Amino acid sequence: RENALSKGASVGRARTPYPPSEASFAKQSGYRGAVPQRRRIGLRKLEVLNERTLSKDGKEELSLVFRVNNRRLFMKGANWIPCDAYENRQTPARYRDLLESARAANMNMLRVWGGGQYERDVFYDTCDELGLVVQTEIPWVNECGTDTTLYSQPAYTANLHQQLREMIVNHYNHPSVVFWGLWNELGNIDGSHPQGAKLDAQCVVATTRSLYELAHRLDSTRSVGFADASFGMRTPELRQGEHFDYFAFNAYNGWYSNCKTPEGAAKFSATLDRLHQRAPITAITEYGSGSNPYCHSLQPELTTKPSVGGARHDEEWGNIVHERHLQALESAPWLQFSTGWILFDFAVGARHEGYMLSDN
Repeated sequence: RENALSKGASVGRARTPYPPSEASFAKQSGYRGAVPQRRRIGLRKLEVLNERTLSKDGKEELSLVFRVNNRRLFMKGANWIPCDAYENRQTPARYRDLLESARAANMNMLRVWGGGQYERDVFYDTCDELGLVVQTEIPWVNECGTDTTLYSQPAYTANLHQQLREMIVNHYNHPSVVFWGLWNELGNIDGSHPQGAKLDAQCVVATTRSLYELAHRLDSTRSVGFADASFGMRTPELRQGEHFDYFAFNAYNGWYSNCKTPEGAAKFSATLDRLHQRAPITAITEYGSGSNPYCHSLQPELTTKPSVGGARHDEEWGNIVHERHLQALESAPWLQFSTGWILFDFAVGARHEGYMLSDN
């Protein structure tokens, strides 16, 4: 396969395949010496290269190139959420079917969204085998509130550090894992206000820096970032090299914003330019449109009801949104990767979107 190693191999004097801190972690847990394990492992070389190119206005800028086993690739794919709402139906066969379907659709990357579940080894093992690239992240989603009468902030942030440590130690040996994610859409606070109605931006900045430093102490070989939904306006103090390696953004032009006309979806290109101004190394972690394959229209701009709330989602509108987004993504060589969120209609218990019911 173009970016997978499927042959058996005998590795001689290889570098110790776990971070140095894992040994001390095991020792602190009461173990004596190393814990022997026998498992399959894949080897591959992944390089992130900077090339100088000219921007749209003729200025010199850096573009990013991924090379996997000496082959140049653009990282593109989708978000991965739990493959079934019922755990007993999350079988190895189900995982393989979906992951092979992703690869057959010309995806080479998946983002494991932090709001889902701790994925099983079968997911990462199968991604290793299929040559997929993975970004996986801890479940720090939406909340970091200022109302400390509702929660213990020290305990909360300590738990985030523990989850990051366990994630990196557990998945360090998977060649599919290339990116560590720290959080998703902090400040998009739930209406129940579990930690108050306001984001504690100061805590976000301090905790992000501490998590970033921890991630690089545990693993100096992978990139670390997060998925924002505000162009960094909620936390403008965050800086590349101090708080993140890549700055990712969740953008929904043509769906949640600029969704009245097809031209609104084309504003995604301006969104990318604005994102690039915020940070030179960026990614798109979410984008897309509802698209029910049983709903069709000759005039989707008139019949489709984008966004949320029992809406009609014509497949033709989804085609317009994705085509505009793909055009923009191809013209942004500085993107690290892009992963779509809404490729078609997905059932949500609280919304019943696109005439689809949910058993979630």
